Amino acid sequence: MSKKNTVETNRRQETLLNWLFEFQELDVQSFQVRDWKNAQNTLKELVVVECVCAGKLYPDYWVTETIRGQYGFIEERHDESKFRRKLRLPTKSEVRKVHQWLRNVLETTRPSSVKKEDLRAPHIGYPSIPSRPRRYFKGDDFTVVQAVPPEDLYQESICELLKQFGSRITRCEAETCSKLFIRIRRQRYCSESCSQQVRSKVWYARHKEDKMRKSREAYQEQVEQKYPGSKVRVGRHSSKKRDSRS
Repeated sequence: MSKKNTVETNRRQETLLNWLFEFQELDVQSFQVRDWKNAQNTLKELVVVECVCAGKLYPDYWVTETIRGQYGFIEERHDESKFRRKLRLPTKSEVRKVHQWLRNVLETTRPSSVKKEDLRAPHIGYPSIPSRPRRYFKGDDFTVVQAVPPEDLYQESICELLKQFGSRITRCEAETCSKLFIRIRRQRYCSESCSQQVRSKVWYARHKEDKMRKSREAYQEQVEQKYPGSKVRVGRHSSKKRDSRS
């Protein structure tokens, strides 16, 4: 694959990954007609990108047996438009299945109950679908690829995408959030509001004593202005007393 094609494939994969995160957070039961069509078309697009552009998977119907009893691949594996026409859309039932499966995978590999200090540590790898035996072959670039039954193409394509970008998927470190997000570089929080919340908490903890001292001084000044000539004692553990001069 040329450098230009690799960059374009990565761009399409990033777009699909962001869509997957939005998709898994939605309630499938409340989908309207437009939502169903979008989910079906995008899952189909994901299979096209992983099979044709990235070349990670081969559908079973691409594999043919040669005269010598060996296996080869039909030539349309390189033709995106042909493959797109041949690949069917997932049914609504399959979309629901993929949605629930994706939620379970993310919860298992990036659990929300992990300790704070382990939030950015490596987690369990993203699994393949174990329900059926796999056949593995050598691709055009001599890398090992797997032939997948058509009914598993959607989930296996998601697996390949998650394996590639898995190290960037983490949970927000804010104690009140823990939302899954796709981090950029060393990003630790899912949003600016969560980041600001944590920074504010740290700042107040560091400046707590200064804040209390300023509050006591402000109160003392206020009392002295209200009762000129009074002596006011305002301590951390003492009661506030005012002695009037005769």
